[in-house]
Amino acid sequence: AGLTLATALRVPRLARTIERDEQDTLRRNILGFVYIEDDGTDQHFELPLKAAFWEDGQANNPFLFSVLARITLRAWQGFSGAEPWRASLPLLRLWAIIPGVLSLAAVWWWLHLMKRPRAAALALFLGAVHPMHVDYSVQARGYAFVMLFVSLALCAGWFALNEGKWRHWLAVAACF
Repeated sequence: AGLTLATALRVPRLARTIERDEQDTLRRNILGFVYIEDDGTDQHFELPLKAAFWEDGQANNPFLFSVLARITLRAWQGFSGAEPWRASLPLLRLWAIIPGVLSLAAVWWWLHLMKRPRAAALALFLGAVHPMHVDYSVQARGYAFVMLFVSLALCAGWFALNEGKWRHWLAVAACF
C-alpha cells in the first residue's frame, strides 16, 4: 500500500516542466541541444554515447541515470519518429521514479532486518508522502539512484556485520 501511494503521488509529476538542472543533464549528458544562430538558423549538436558516461569532469553528471535515460529516449525516438533533440519528459524521468520508489522498499526492508516492523511501515509512509522524497524521485538527475543505493548499502551492511561474509561487503562497496 505504501509503494502504491508513493507511485500515485509521483506519476502525475513525471510530465511537469523541466527544471534547470534537468535540462542541463538532458542537454550536456543525454541528447545534446539545438543552437540557434543570430540569423535564426538552427544547428543540432548530438552527443556521442560516451558523453553520457564521461561528460563533465566536475562529477556533476549522474552517469547511471544519463546512460539509462539516453537508451530509453533513443528507443522512444526510434519508435515514434521524433527528432533527435526531442524528449518525452515522462520517459526521461522513468529512471528517477523507479529507483526513487524502490528506495522506499529498501528502507522498509532494512528496518525489517532490524526487527522494527512498525518503524518500517512508518518510514515507508513518511517517505511516500514527504515532498522532498517525492521531488527527488522524479527529478531527471541521479538523486533517486543515490537514495536507492544508500538504502541498499544499509541492508548489505547489516548482513555484512551480522554474517561477516565477503559477498555482503562487496555488495556494500558496489552500492557506493
